[in-house]
Amino acid sequence: MISQKEFEEKSLTLSLEFSKYLLEHEELDSEIPTEAVVKFLPSNDPEYCEYVMRQTERNDNRPVVFVEFDGLQPERLSRMINPRILETEAA
Repeated sequence: MISQKEFEEKSLTLSLEFSKYLLEHEELDSEIPTEAVVKFLPSNDPEYCEYVMRQTERNDNRPVVFVEFDGLQPERLSRMINPRILETEAA
């Protein structure tokens, strides 16, 4: 079973990734009501999805939008292409 801490960490990561996605796909942003609670359902993590659904039962009266997706691409540490260290002058 997923712990509360694991759930919170994954939720934070998914929120960040979805925000990045919305920056590139602005048309989706208009489909989400302003006051909505966004819940993520990664199809490759049924344990996380089950936890999400349990948490949703305790939701207030705000609309809930579920975002289903297949998974995340591997994380990249940098987008730099072929960086090089150049010689510097001695101080």
